[in-house]
This record gives sequence, structure tokens and C-alpha cells, in this order.
Amino acid sequence: MTHTIITFALVLAGGRNLFQYVEKPVQVKPRVAVQRQVVVEQPASVVETQREEPPPQSFEFPFRYIGSFGPDGNPIAVLVGENVLTVRTGDAFAGAFVLREIGAGRVLVSRGEIVKSVALSQ
Repeated sequence: MTHTIITFALVLAGGRNLFQYVEKPVQVKPRVAVQRQVVVEQPASVVETQREEPPPQSFEFPFRYIGSFGPDGNPIAVLVGENVLTVRTGDAFAGAFVLREIGAGRVLVSRGEIVKSVALSQ
């Protein structure tokens, strides 16, 4: 109890204030901004490179689209070439083609990255 009275007496007598910041703040020197120059070197001579031929924008499609049947949610397209094929959306056929979409009167067929629209044949 004596310890508590002494602590209380120090606080009232102008001793340590618990709510006052005692340490002095440290002075921080401002940083000086450094400017840097970026030098981009231009080539002295332009070297001509070989240009590759752009990929073809279309491809030969050896089938005719003659119609579709089946449910509306998952129709089946009928393609005629040397043989008659029935193909669903997403199926690969003839080793190089993929049926992308079956629409009203047309199908979308892809070969690699190239997509071609094939209309309904009569």
C-alpha cells in the first residue's frame, strides 16, 4: 500500500505524466530526388529479316452441310463428302476439322485457328 501512495504522490507532485510523450522525435532529413537519364540506342543499320507468309485466312472444306436433326439443346449436323457424317458441336472429324457451332442454316467449322461458316446446301 505504501508503494501505491508514493506513486500517487509523484503523479500529483508533477512527476511522470503517463499521457505525455517523453522521447523527443527524431529529425528526418528529406531525401534528394535523383534524376536519371535513360539512353535508348538506335541500331546503326536496319537488318532485313525474312518475312514468313501469313497463315491462310480460309481453307478448303470438302463437305457439304445438308441439315441437322435432334434436340434443340444438342443438335446433330449432317455433312456429306465422300461419306455421310453425323457430327455434334465440339466433335473433331476427318482428321483436321472441328465443328464449332450449329446454327440456323449454317455451321461453323474450324481448322486450327481459322473458323469458316458453311451454309446449308440444297
